Amino acid sequence: MKNLNISYFKRKITKTFFRFPVVVLFILLATISSLIDFYSKENNDLWVHLFLTSICAIPLFTSINLYLERVETRRWFNISVNITGFLILIVFFLNLPHNYIYDKHFIRSSVLFLAFVISMFYLPFIGFHQPLPFWFYNYNFVKRIIISFIYVTTLFVGLLLALFAILGLFDINTSYLITPTSIVVYVLLFPLLVIGGLSPKFTYHAEKVYYPRFLKVFAQFILMPIGILYAIILIAYIVKVIATGIWPSGYTVSLVLGYSIIVLLNIILTHPILFEKENQNYRKIIYGLLALSYVFIVVYLIAIFKRINEYGLTEGRLYVVLYAFWFFFVVTYFLFKKMNDLRVIPLTLLLILFLSVTGPWNVFKFSKNNQLKRLINIAKTENIWIDNKIDGRNAIVKESSLVEMSSIAMYLVSTHGHRSIEKVFNINADSLFSVNNQNSYDFLKAAFKSAGMQFNLYPNGDEVSEKYYQLYRTHSDNYLYLSETSKFVCLFKIHPKDSQFLQSSYKIDGNELFRLDYRPNDVAIYIYYHDSIDATLWLAPYYDYLKELNKDNADYIWCKPTDLKAIAQGKRYNYVFYFNSIGFEISKGTNIVKPTSFEGLMFIEPIKR
Repeated sequence: MKNLNISYFKRKITKTFFRFPVVVLFILLATISSLIDFYSKENNDLWVHLFLTSICAIPLFTSINLYLERVETRRWFNISVNITGFLILIVFFLNLPHNYIYDKHFIRSSVLFLAFVISMFYLPFIGFHQPLPFWFYNYNFVKRIIISFIYVTTLFVGLLLALFAILGLFDINTSYLITPTSIVVYVLLFPLLVIGGLSPKFTYHAEKVYYPRFLKVFAQFILMPIGILYAIILIAYIVKVIATGIWPSGYTVSLVLGYSIIVLLNIILTHPILFEKENQNYRKIIYGLLALSYVFIVVYLIAIFKRINEYGLTEGRLYVVLYAFWFFFVVTYFLFKKMNDLRVIPLTLLLILFLSVTGPWNVFKFSKNNQLKRLINIAKTENIWIDNKIDGRNAIVKESSLVEMSSIAMYLVSTHGHRSIEKVFNINADSLFSVNNQNSYDFLKAAFKSAGMQFNLYPNGDEVSEKYYQLYRTHSDNYLYLSETSKFVCLFKIHPKDSQFLQSSYKIDGNELFRLDYRPNDVAIYIYYHDSIDATLWLAPYYDYLKELNKDNADYIWCKPTDLKAIAQGKRYNYVFYFNSIGFEISKGTNIVKPTSFEGLMFIEPIKR
């Protein structure tokens, strides 16, 4: 083991730079762009695009340089390839839409990043005919990634504790340094540690004698039983589907995904010793699990296509489908090729991921066209598809259809950009988007308004009663709490204290002034209309009502909002309260009820005369 000294670090950094010059350059660009984006007061997507481009370039150029090392090309050729690749990425970056950034940019960058990471495991071994060097090199590669991650995470936790210590001891605000510290640690140091520890020897210790036996134990005694258990669960579920005639649910997708990963890990982790005679029974089990995969893939596809039929295509659902076809191919290859070449896994994954976000067949095009078609079909059903545009000014659109159209439009704009709905709405997307300060929500409200409709992502009216609440009792009999399981906009939120009056004021339409005034001594909420009391809500009787609601003294019960409302009738208005959180305390000895906190919705209804 080398002694820790500055000279060693200098040599290591210099060697890493000359071995991976473009990679180090992009690591620096990723770090600088993310720091500038964090400190920049303006929302400039230029730095986000530069960060995404740099992050993709790091694994790409790492894999290219590893391949050039393995085939031992001349240095001038290596420099030429790196410069050419660098210029291509610069041109790619300059052609990005710097004014806007949407979900598709993040998805594309994430998929390309994953594809290029996979290329680091495959590219150096193109043309290699021996399976063991591929396995052992990538085993050490993964081990290097894990060790580097442990190192930088330990460093980050240590620095984080130091920042908290400075805050606590010297009362100096250090919270603003947490994000920059994480950027330096994980964006700068982590990749440098990984590439700095990569071995240039591609056949080093590539023999069975160096196989780590703990992987065999882990695969055979941990992963294999889990895989068999998943298989039993899936078989039992298939029997249930056949018996009941109910189509597979979405949970099937997650279970089959887990099953497939476990089966592949069993093969990958034990591959160097898989074909030894002592592992014959283990190998037979793997073949059995691979054969069962065909049945599970069918159920998997039925479940995802059921989802697609209901809600249409999205990028995520397309990747779920692509994974099924990829796994089908790998299973077939392993069954007929006897699992003799693991390189098929990274090669096929690399091709699928790269092709899925490039060319005319990319997932974005399929998803966008499918959702636009769904939007048009709904408009046709509601008879608001006029002259190839949505026009609901002279029609009454069902709320369910309006919600679905709003959801589709929100997906299109947030994922594919504001111009994606210009085909179906009679608007100038660029102008309207600019007027609404590039805010997607306001832009869609304006777009729907231009078509005579209201942009509405959530159902209103009576459908609010479909939301449920839980009534909880603590271990102490002195407390009763009401908490909400679904999100509501809070119109009032009060934490009363014995000697204070707590007030909340509201203006409606700029004219009508209402005020809630809680008085602890009266255990009541007084509702003021302008400066006079219009109604009173007594909270002690409401506690008795809650006790009666939970007369069985259960730990929790399910209730509807209509069960948990309180009405205060005034001279001018009725005030309907829907509590989503309320607590009561019972004073010992006196049994006096005292609210500890409450919040929720208040509806103000004019009294009809």
